[in-house]
Amino acid sequence: MVVTEDFVPGDYLLKLISDGNAQSYVLLTIWDPSSTATYLVMNRSLVEQGWNAFGGYSFYQGEGRCILGSGPYPVCNRARVVSFDRPYAANGSSDFLDNEWLS
Repeated sequence: MVVTEDFVPGDYLLKLISDGNAQSYVLLTIWDPSSTATYLVMNRSLVEQGWNAFGGYSFYQGEGRCILGSGPYPVCNRARVVSFDRPYAANGSSDFLDNEWLS
């Protein structure tokens, strides 16, 4: 996909469909660094990655019991590192449809 001038600045949720009908989403933000618009949309990219439970673990919580039994917080079975190099949970849409998308 090539991002051209036809894309206006904003947030996009692209739906990918394979030949076998497998489906997933990709979040995309188009911005114009020279914009003087009145409004600003601020994405929560770092928050999204922190709470992204793709693979069963986010930076704040994970699956299963704590082996260490260290109490309720900090959760001992959480991820210790998060990365932008992984898909978002919820088929790639994360909570975009619930918290980011405005109708």
